[in-house]
Amino acid sequence: MIAQDFTKVAGLEQIEAAVKTSQETALKMFKAGKDTAEKLYKAGSDAALKGFEKSTAFTREQVEKTFPQAVTKFDEATAFAKESIDASVASAAIATKGFEALADEVAAYGKKAAEASFANVKALQGIKSVQDLMEVQTGFARAAFDMAFAGATKMAELSVKTANEAVEPIQTRVAKVVEKYGKPVAA
Repeated sequence: MIAQDFTKVAGLEQIEAAVKTSQETALKMFKAGKDTAEKLYKAGSDAALKGFEKSTAFTREQVEKTFPQAVTKFDEATAFAKESIDASVASAAIATKGFEALADEVAAYGKKAAEASFANVKALQGIKSVQDLMEVQTGFARAAFDMAFAGATKMAELSVKTANEAVEPIQTRVAKVVEKYGKPVAA
């Protein structure tokens, strides 16, 4: 009765359509931003690597001219530094993918929450008593809590997974550094 009048006045269908349109627009903007961020990351990584290669080539030429015996050691050090840069780039790429997964999860959660809210408002249309109202609201509150808890759990799991995967290339690199340079120097 009262709820039916409310939905007619409020234009529930129009509100729901507007929210869905805004969700779709937000998702498109998110995807465009994500694509832009990926392109910027790739361009930055490529530029940094090219800069490293150019400066290394120039420095190698200078070392070769002034101290030819050191070229082999210079090449070893350069290769070692390049491997470290590659590990950092790999770690950043993994972290970026993890952040994308987290952002996708946040967007999905927002959509689910909006849909649940609209379902609750629609359920209110059939309310005929205070008892019905309490049951609908209690069910909605329970479902909202469960959805929030599940979302938070998934976000935490994705965060831990991303952190563990992103640190792996760095850990591997550190282990190689310790292996190569962590030995005592013979006197």
